[in-house]
Amino acid sequence: MPLLPTSARTAARSAAAAASFAIARPTSGGGRRPLPPVAGRRAQLAATIAAAAPEDRDGPLGKTVGAVSDAADAVADLFPAAVPHPTAKLIVLVVGGTLLLKVVGSVINTVAFVGACGAAGWLLLQANADGGGRSGGRRGKRGSSGSTAADALEEARRLMKKYTK
Repeated sequence: MPLLPTSARTAARSAAAAASFAIARPTSGGGRRPLPPVAGRRAQLAATIAAAAPEDRDGPLGKTVGAVSDAADAVADLFPAAVPHPTAKLIVLVVGGTLLLKVVGSVINTVAFVGACGAAGWLLLQANADGGGRSGGRRGKRGSSGSTAADALEEARRLMKKYTK
């Protein structure tokens, strides 16, 4: 330090000491300045996060995230004042996510069950598609697989003759 008058040296020392105790960060001018108080730092952090957030808030995902956040805020407001708001919001999101996963899982299980039943029914119909099923009456020598409309008429005439005698 160059030789300065005593008052100037004392002022320089106190300024250097104050600068060494303050947490400093670079500024656009190349100098260093101390960080603002805690409340100011929180506001600055929130502003930085908001500035760094993606600009696509109008898309479907952004609207969904906004709606979920608003709903979580509304439900978190119902918690007592003793529970901090971020904690209440986290609790609401965890419980809501758990319930959502349970409902989605139930829907997927139901769709899979109905699909399996439909596939089994379709396979049964395909397996019995050889002649339309059983005729309900006595089976002849050929059974139901070889019967035709003419055979059915012949059998009906024979039964009519049998009971009209």
